[in-house]
Formats: sequence, C-alpha cells, structure tokens
Amino acid sequence: MPLVDLRSELAEGGDVTSATPLVAILKYGGGYLGLAIDAVCDILKARDSQFSPLGPGGTSVGLLPA
Repeated sequence: MPLVDLRSELAEGGDVTSATPLVAILKYGGGYLGLAIDAVCDILKARDSQFSPLGPGGTSVGLLPA
C-alpha cells in the first residue's frame, strides 16, 4: 500500500523530521492509500457526488463543496 507523507509540504515552520506517529488508511480509486498524519480531529465519510474534479494543473479551490 502506498504511504504518502505530506508533512514537509504542509508544515509552516514545524519540525517534520520526527517519526510518523499515525497513519490514516483511506479507500481511494478502488484501492487503499496510507497518509502520514500527526493527529485526527474528525472523521468524515463523503459520497463520490460530493467531490469536484481537479482543475488544470491539479488544483482546485475546494475539493468538497460546502
């Protein structure tokens, strides 16, 4: 299973050299994906219809519409 650690990309000056304390396992595209995380604040279950496609260059204002 692929493990993605985006802490260095998302960190705002924080230490990202520590070991990954938690891994969230997500069901994605018919398979599973592990995300390295520091904490869990909430768990949401979203339907496919709640996601919008990524725009050009892989960016989007919001993946989950309000």
